[in-house]
Amino acid sequence: MHCEKNIDKAYAVTCGLGFDLICDFSGAALETNRRSIIKMLAIFGRIITRSGRMQLDPPETALLGLLNAQINFLASTDTFIESSLYDGVIRSIVEEVIEKFHKS
Repeated sequence: MHCEKNIDKAYAVTCGLGFDLICDFSGAALETNRRSIIKMLAIFGRIITRSGRMQLDPPETALLGLLNAQINFLASTDTFIESSLYDGVIRSIVEEVIEKFHKS
């Protein structure tokens, strides 16, 4: 039930589209709530995780396929943050979140 509330909030925040990118730097969230997190993705969405022990069930794999979504595994957060693939977008998002966190 709690996970369904999070899914509803995700769709409310994104106007029903879902998130394009979900980062799980600890790896713990995706291991325990895989299906709920996958349901929060937008079409062609991407999950990035540090979890190396994750195994998807067939329904989760089917849902990823329906969304044309991906799960990417990350050995080092520095590699992702510094990546030129996103032209520093991730770095600026992380810096903004940290700044807001310190102000509150």
